[in-house]
Parts: sequence; structure tokens; C-alpha cells
Amino acid sequence: MKYLKLLGYSFLFLLLVSACKSEEESIDNIISFELGEFKLYKGYQFNDGETLPTGSTPFSIFLLGEGVSYNQSEDDLSGIGSLISFLVYSENSIEIKPGFYTIDPYSNDSIGYAGNCKVYYNFDFDEDTGDVYYINAGTFDVENLGSVMKYEISIQADTILFDGIFRGPITTID
Repeated sequence: MKYLKLLGYSFLFLLLVSACKSEEESIDNIISFELGEFKLYKGYQFNDGETLPTGSTPFSIFLLGEGVSYNQSEDDLSGIGSLISFLVYSENSIEIKPGFYTIDPYSNDSIGYAGNCKVYYNFDFDEDTGDVYYINAGTFDVENLGSVMKYEISIQADTILFDGIFRGPITTID
């Protein structure tokens, strides 16, 4: 009888743990805004130039949504879907330093700032048609989790707020 009771409690514990984990995973990689949402699945980054007089090094990042693919050898995006592209200015010239990056048009090339941010939504990269939102305010909170990166995203284009989390692989392009 004790064995069945222990087995029952173990089953409930495993059910609770798996429910919590799936709830946490369900918020990752979803970017929401007033017109809907889209799911991101992969990212790319590259050093976008030499260290600036401000001591910062610009890195270009683009986070791909479902339906969009990137061909590294041709440096070409294709498909229909969503994408977020932006620059961050890191104090580390080798990689993007974890931390908080703020979009500020007046300090765009200083350490800890982000810029040149655009959100492509339901965009056809082969035909160059769809919605493009130019971001003028917001933040990226960057964490290095080892084999994956985490970006907490809260950005705004005029009155439209894009909010969510990307957690996944980021491929560095040389």
C-alpha cells in the first residue's frame, strides 16, 4: 500500500514539474504585439566593424522567424515570415557582452546602446514585400547561457510595442 502511495506522489510530482517546464518554454521565442505574434527560431550575429572612438564595437544581429531562412554563402534571406534585425554596441570586441542595451537615437554608437532596429512582419524576402516597422525606442536584455543566447526584447515603433523573449542558438558569421 505504501508503495502505491509513493508511486502516486511521484507521478503527481513529475506531472507538476513537466507542466511548469512546458509553461516556461511556451513563452520563449514568441514576440507579441497588437496585431498578433510571431515565433523566432534561430539567430545570427557578426562583428559589423572595428572598435569605434567611443570604445564600443558594433555587432549586427538578426533573429529569424518561422518561414525565413538565411543562406550564409550567398548572404541572402529568403521565405515569408518575420525577422528582427538590430545593432548592439558592445564593450567587448570579440563577442556581444551580456547586459542591457537601450535604443537611443542620441547615443547610438556608445557602449550599451542598440540601434538600426527593424521588425519585418509577414515579409516576403524573395519579393521584398510586407510590413517593416522601424523601431525608435526600447531595450534588449542579453544573457549568454552557454550554447544559447537569451534576448529579452521590449521595443517600440511609434505606438506599437513588440515584447517577448528569444532563447536559442546564435550563429556567428565571420
